[in-house]
Amino acid sequence: MLADKTLLSMTLAVTFTSGLAVGFAAKGARPARGGFSSDPAVVCAPELQELKDKGYDDAELAEARQCYADYLNGYANWWTEFLDTYSKNLDLHDQKLQKRLDALAARHSERGPK
Repeated sequence: MLADKTLLSMTLAVTFTSGLAVGFAAKGARPARGGFSSDPAVVCAPELQELKDKGYDDAELAEARQCYADYLNGYANWWTEFLDTYSKNLDLHDQKLQKRLDALAARHSERGPK
């Protein structure tokens, strides 16, 4: 059961991270403060550390990192296809956010500086 939870957590983390990375790249947006990494050495650090703790040598760890990199790239490709397919809807969603932020900025400017 623990392995299932670990795999689910890993899958969700990888999906979220790769989605953020690809989404920012696709939209040409500036990265979020603090940034996000899609580097397998960062995203999969707990799993890689577990392998290292089991005694995997450098070559085996390099192969594991490559396995995780390929895994992450698969999600990145899927996410890119999703963004391409639904770009019109995503643009509308982004525009909705921008309108709300513009309205907030207008209310703030009407209030004047403190």
